[in-house]
Amino acid sequence: MTPYEIHVLLDIHALAGMQHSQYSSAPIYLETLWSFQRHGLIDKVDSPVLTERGKAYVYFLESLPLPVAHWSIPGPWNPQIPPCTFKVGKVEE
Repeated sequence: MTPYEIHVLLDIHALAGMQHSQYSSAPIYLETLWSFQRHGLIDKVDSPVLTERGKAYVYFLESLPLPVAHWSIPGPWNPQIPPCTFKVGKVEE
């Protein structure tokens, strides 16, 4: 399921049977609703209401933890500066 489809499914759940969403005029919105109806997630395309399967999917999405960024430095961490290996001064040819 794409992020847009997840958004539409949660939007339908939040509207609780209201007929119009802010995306109702977009062609992709109707295609998404038809897909949900084919897969048994909503009852009707005209006024989408979640079925038991759709509600179960929404409850599953709600139970997932939000992603958290964990920052780490890859590889072994060695904060020491390597010793200088070249000599400063006049270069002999």
